Amino acid sequence: MNSRLAICISCVFLAVLPLPTSADVWLSDDFDTYVEGSLAGQGGWSGVQNAVRVQSAFAKSGKAAQADYKNWGTGDAIRSVQTESGIHVIEFDAAADTDGAAPVGTNLGYIKLFNENGEELTRFYFAHRQFKVLVYPATQYVIVDDVINLRWYHIRIGIDLLSSTADVWVDGSHVVQGRLYKSGASISTIAIGQWNQGTLFTKSHIYLDNLHGESTQSCVASLVLSPMVPWTCWEAYNVFYPFVIYDASLGRYRMFYTGSAAAQSNESVWDLWQIGIAESNDGVTWIRRQDDYEPVLYSTQFPEGAVLNPEELSQVFDSVWVFGGCVIRDGESYKMWYTGWNSDNEYLPSGKSNKINFRIGYATSDDGVRWTKIRGAAGEGSVLGLGESNSLDCKGVAQPFVIKIGNTYRMWYEGYDGQTWRIFSASSADGIHWTKQGLAIDTGPPGSLDELSARNPVVIYRNGKYELWYQGQSSSPPFFHILRATSTDCTTWTKQPGEVQLHPYPPAGSDLNWNAYDPTAQVHVDSVIVREDGSCRVFFAKQLVAPQQMRYGLVEQRRFYIYTEVVNP
Repeated sequence: MNSRLAICISCVFLAVLPLPTSADVWLSDDFDTYVEGSLAGQGGWSGVQNAVRVQSAFAKSGKAAQADYKNWGTGDAIRSVQTESGIHVIEFDAAADTDGAAPVGTNLGYIKLFNENGEELTRFYFAHRQFKVLVYPATQYVIVDDVINLRWYHIRIGIDLLSSTADVWVDGSHVVQGRLYKSGASISTIAIGQWNQGTLFTKSHIYLDNLHGESTQSCVASLVLSPMVPWTCWEAYNVFYPFVIYDASLGRYRMFYTGSAAAQSNESVWDLWQIGIAESNDGVTWIRRQDDYEPVLYSTQFPEGAVLNPEELSQVFDSVWVFGGCVIRDGESYKMWYTGWNSDNEYLPSGKSNKINFRIGYATSDDGVRWTKIRGAAGEGSVLGLGESNSLDCKGVAQPFVIKIGNTYRMWYEGYDGQTWRIFSASSADGIHWTKQGLAIDTGPPGSLDELSARNPVVIYRNGKYELWYQGQSSSPPFFHILRATSTDCTTWTKQPGEVQLHPYPPAGSDLNWNAYDPTAQVHVDSVIVREDGSCRVFFAKQLVAPQQMRYGLVEQRRFYIYTEVVNP
């Protein structure tokens, strides 16, 4: 149906009371305290009697609102409601009785959000066994196809009025992002209703429960660092692995991040990875190193046109890559543990190659900018090396995360056996000589979100216990998830249900159609800073994916960007 035409058809609207502008939560309605019968006249809702009713025969919990689109009324009753501008989220549970649904192409029930001029920002609606949303220019995007009869779905719609964008999640999974159908400075009206199309409808009931709206800072993540395209420099193609500390001596944040200058097409090729630095006063606006934009920790500075000897590269554990730095301020010194790689590969029967023999190195600095590598005794200059043959970390140790408890350094790192990554722990008295303490987080059972791997550990202390955040990989899309485990002693960890939801938008103004929610796109959380209210400012790198037509065919571009977002898991 043409969206402009649909707005003109005789409608039924039910809307909420004016929204308090000083509170974060501006709408909360589970219908449980209402008397069964017409919703109009209860809880500030106004509109046509009996078009939407409160009932307890079928509800997500307690009572629910039921919209019967066979016995609808006529008329129009809108109560104006105002929210402040910014970012807002509306969430609700929705179910549908799909028996005898209307023919294809006819729209039934909806929730509409209007701006201050009475124009639709977006709408959620049910149409012929499908749940849809409306986005610019007039796209009716299917978010659930073949709606299961009387099955509850949790819908989350993020409205960013500042950037005029909308994001939609179904049961926790992101399904669409796009521009609002119309822009606006505020959400002025929320309406539940239907289109009057005469006798076209047969029977269709829509159920709503647990309707909730709030103003938030975390509907979307802030893009804080991008590759330096089109510059030809060490971070031209990727910026990732952001490790952030608050440096009290300077009164600002410092980010140690990894950059690369070119794409990596497959495991058989590589480019140099280096570690750079950026600084920020608020954690959101970041300035790269101003003098020369050079890295602060190098792998090897190869002269242009150099012929490389693989045997020589293998003798230095970080000759090709340095990445994933973890930094602490320890007294007057800065200390960094990082991952190094020296180009070692193993060749598989399939004809592909597999990168192996990652190791962990150590460096110190007086100012956080000029670093000195400290040679260790764990293999090719590393301080934490490979495990014994056939052990679970025999072919790689990487991504160190270090904290100091008393006089002891505690490290969590990912270990590789040639097929699977898992998370391990180690301890040290001086940060150079480490004793491995075994497996900390193993992969999960079949069907779990970390069935295939557990990687990228980050440890924080919050609410009286330690939390270990990590990346899990599942066997079904989307494949990468941010998961958590908790512990009271930093030794025994209990995995927590669910995952941390992050909401990165692709960068604006790009000539490529980036998609941050491609199911194969990786996400790396590398720093979590606990705030005074217990929420967490998360710094993470997100891989964006876009198709690009080249002369030799369609290729897939993949680049990492760095984001931050405040969450309260």
